[in-house]
Amino acid sequence: MTSSKNAIRTIDDFNKWIPVAFDAEKEEVQWIYAGDKDFMEPFFEDDIRLIRYESPKTKNTSLHEFNELGTSKPTDTIKPALFIFHISRCGSTLITQMLAQSAKNIVYSEPPLTDEILSSDLSHDVKIETLRAAITLMGQKRKAPHQYLFIKWDSWHLAYYELIRQAFPGVPAIFLYREPVEVLQSHQRVRGMHMVPGLLKKDVFQLKGIPAHDLDLYAANVL
Repeated sequence: MTSSKNAIRTIDDFNKWIPVAFDAEKEEVQWIYAGDKDFMEPFFEDDIRLIRYESPKTKNTSLHEFNELGTSKPTDTIKPALFIFHISRCGSTLITQMLAQSAKNIVYSEPPLTDEILSSDLSHDVKIETLRAAITLMGQKRKAPHQYLFIKWDSWHLAYYELIRQAFPGVPAIFLYREPVEVLQSHQRVRGMHMVPGLLKKDVFQLKGIPAHDLDLYAANVL
């Protein structure tokens, strides 16, 4: 079998495949065959779970090949129409669910791939290159009606805002927020992973001196 490092593949070999995961240690990207699947679930990983169940076909590419594919200027990809940033528990999922109702829209809600790239130890420039490749290749026009691509970032990706804007300076963006006390009350009921120290892949908040048992104080400082 020819290895991915030696095989010469073009974007045509990935028609209707989308990248879903980045293994930073192996510097490999995993793809799944999405076909004509509409992404209608509240979160990207929910849709991926369904796809894996129905059609568990996967491919891997090296990071170098992935970035080469991302810069091959594929003609069947859609540029992002809007980036959605938010502070969590503020209605961002409702907005993506509304956008997903239109057959014209591709909506990716908090794809783990972007988080794996941002939280990796790749150099600044390679991280930007890989992020651009990811959004480009995720934006394949898999169905004729597709016209617009919407990306909702994880709430803690505000910590990477400058890097994201450097990678995509021309993409319109909105920021959703809510009364902070209401956000905190929501996290008291069911805490998001960024509201519990140590659960994120990378400590983006760098909060020190907060007692481990005081999750409310930690959450307040995150906000």
